[in-house]
Amino acid sequence: GIKELWQVKPEKHKQGLVQHSFGWPLGFKTGGGSFLYHLEDNLVAVGFVVHLNYKNPYLYPFEEFQRFKTHPAIRDTFEGGKRISYGARAITEGGYQSVPKLTFPGGALIGCSAGFVNVPRIKGSHNAVLSGMLAAEKIAAAISAGRAHDEVTEIEAEWREGDIGKDLKRVRNVKPLWSKFGTLIGVGLGGLDMWTNQLFGFSFFGTLKHGKTDAQSLEPASKHKPIAYPKPDGVLTFDRLSSVFLSSTNHEEDQPVHLQ
Repeated sequence: GIKELWQVKPEKHKQGLVQHSFGWPLGFKTGGGSFLYHLEDNLVAVGFVVHLNYKNPYLYPFEEFQRFKTHPAIRDTFEGGKRISYGARAITEGGYQSVPKLTFPGGALIGCSAGFVNVPRIKGSHNAVLSGMLAAEKIAAAISAGRAHDEVTEIEAEWREGDIGKDLKRVRNVKPLWSKFGTLIGVGLGGLDMWTNQLFGFSFFGTLKHGKTDAQSLEPASKHKPIAYPKPDGVLTFDRLSSVFLSSTNHEEDQPVHLQ
């Protein structure tokens, strides 16, 4: 996911307005979507998420985001405004059936690191808070009981039965259906599945598997044509270098590689 924060002109600002989209400019075969939030003080947060199981190796999520901002439905929002910050991060979108074992001796995975993002809502903060509360309660109980350095398995046992599990289970098939059938059909089937889960508590599909990893989804370049991305104008669309500068990333040039 990629995000920018803009200071927009007062007449362009509508505090509280929330806009979500999916599809363009990705087409029907690549999953992803956008968010645009009008915050306080004439600030607007805009972001774009691309599912990493895309097939075309010429596709660049950063460039897709820049192109997204040129859509007539939103570009007017940024006219006369100024981009003031930028950021990007990987989002764990596997959902209910992809949550790993959370506990280990002396600790636990919580929040987005655990994979508690609700994909169709593009939201994970609510479950991050709930998982932190759950972990704190169980760890406090373990310490009170005189335990130390062992595994607080109570976290593992309870998250699926609580609000986090209920939230993710209702939408568990959205991502697999989207990946298999594409945006046009997959999102429709995912919506139907969410509707039956919400109203009747069951799914026509059961619990679907994702099928293959994101890396396995990428196809050879010989099967695709390069994408002709437009050059950035420095006003609405930007290059990577100026964007990374705005992210305030700070590290030593000879810093050891931490990803092995």
